[in-house]
Amino acid sequence: MKQTLALLLTIALLLITAHRLPAPIQEVPEVSPTPKPKREATKSKSEATPKPKVTPSLSFAGTWTGVTIAKNAGGDISSWDYIIKIPSDEKTIWVNWSRAGTKISGSGHQVGCNRIADTLTWTLIYNSTVATETLRITTNETANFVQDVTRSGFFADTWHGTGTFSRQ
Repeated sequence: MKQTLALLLTIALLLITAHRLPAPIQEVPEVSPTPKPKREATKSKSEATPKPKVTPSLSFAGTWTGVTIAKNAGGDISSWDYIIKIPSDEKTIWVNWSRAGTKISGSGHQVGCNRIADTLTWTLIYNSTVATETLRITTNETANFVQDVTRSGFFADTWHGTGTFSRQ
């Protein structure tokens, strides 16, 4: 039994003190990448989807006239005759108006404007009034007009007006 014990002790010591050998190197066969199947030539997105026909922008240049019907928060309604003159560069406009049925007089107001697509927008500031106005061209001869007016001071009020204008 002593011999068996000595043998087991020797084996245990060998296992504890023995150096571990690295794992054997295994040769892995080279794998060439699988070629991707060739795709058929596809049309680019722009070719696949037909482009919408580009229609030339309608010009605002010229003189526009019309009548607006405006309503305030209290329900009061008023009508105004307008003349809007727009040069060919569409950078500034001349606006003049009067109560419907009365003669428009004076030089009006010149103000800078911005065009985005079929819409021309400007803000007119005079006395204690700020008016944001928009002219949206519908055809070469007509345009829709929208205005939002805020008056401050003694006659503080807000108005919203609309109208259809014609090119003269």
